[in-house]
Amino acid sequence: MLIFTVCSHIYYSNNGSGFGGELLFGGVDETLFVPPINWAPVTQKGYWQIRLDAVKVQGALSFCYCSTKGCQAIVDTGTSLIGGPARDVLLLQQFIGATPTAVGEYLIDCQDQQFSCSVLPDQQCGVSLTGEQYIRRETLNNKEICFSGFQSIDIPSPAGSVWILGDVFLSQFYSIYDRGHNRVGLAHLSGRSQISV
Repeated sequence: MLIFTVCSHIYYSNNGSGFGGELLFGGVDETLFVPPINWAPVTQKGYWQIRLDAVKVQGALSFCYCSTKGCQAIVDTGTSLIGGPARDVLLLQQFIGATPTAVGEYLIDCQDQQFSCSVLPDQQCGVSLTGEQYIRRETLNNKEICFSGFQSIDIPSPAGSVWILGDVFLSQFYSIYDRGHNRVGLAHLSGRSQISV
């Protein structure tokens, strides 16, 4: 069992009920993830900020590509969606066929979820989200409405573009926050943690 001096993990239930999850201090729950744990070093203390090599959509649209340094991302349990620079997120929304609403959210056709999105932290691993995983479904007046899981958030940084990996991203992975070694770990969820109720 992996136990670090100062380590915690957060697991969001992914069972569709909207309830559940786990916050554990002082270790990890090996029953909830499948090794390996892919570690990314914290690039700026104060946030759980890591380096991204790229954010790609269906291999055809890529962000962070102009910089040899990639871009920065903050792994943030306090943000609901995946946030990114306004210019990049607008292109991403157009590419996946999302249309803006009057309140700043984007709607997407519930039947059209063909695009996958890859986030590549620090050349160590590529983690991908399918359309089904970055779409938020809600029912209003007996009609299903689908919202894009991306939002525009411009954060000025001397290191360049900053993305926010919020709950839409974190609900798909087991995340570990290791302050003792200043790193963030991501692992794929185990079958047990993916069971729908």
